[in-house]
Amino acid sequence: MVHDFDSDGFLDSHEFRAAIADLIDIRSMSLSQLNQLVESHLNKADRDYDGRLSFEEYITSEFHEVFVLAPKSGKSN
Repeated sequence: MVHDFDSDGFLDSHEFRAAIADLIDIRSMSLSQLNQLVESHLNKADRDYDGRLSFEEYITSEFHEVFVLAPKSGKSN
């Protein structure tokens, strides 16, 4: 996983936030809105409720396809 900065095989909330920031333009969001977005999406995908996403949880989540297919708005390829 690209955003697994500590290479532990999981995405924690900070790493998941970085993944979201690469996908969408977060500059127009307040910190509270960003935290709510991260928490909401993480909770939906975190099937074992350990507060982080395993690779299996990540690839079977609704977000995996979005992260793979959708470039960040305004970002050129």
